[in-house]
Amino acid sequence: MNQRMSDEVTQMLMGALRTGMERYARQHGLPTGLYWRSSLRSGVFLTGHVGAEFTEDQVSEALQKWADHLGLCKDEDPMVGSASYSGAAGGISIEVWGVTDRDRWDQEWGDGRSR
Repeated sequence: MNQRMSDEVTQMLMGALRTGMERYARQHGLPTGLYWRSSLRSGVFLTGHVGAEFTEDQVSEALQKWADHLGLCKDEDPMVGSASYSGAAGGISIEVWGVTDRDRWDQEWGDGRSR
């Protein structure tokens, strides 16, 4: 597969993933607007990121709602200034994360925008 085709397929899959996760969130009363990505290299791994457009309190609330719904556990050692929850659901490894302390994040990682 050439690079252009590979990029197009990747964009299509990511678009379908985002659309599907937004639909799932609305159907289950979960916060919408997360950024979703996946990796298929060693099993299926799904990551949801609560973006910088959310306040710190909204990030914490969104993470907790997704974690409770999916049965995820709070990670003990997240990146400085962030919180994350991870676990598995239906054979898929899942992580949701977001910046919960912008000042600490900025000191450690830069301009307050997520990775």
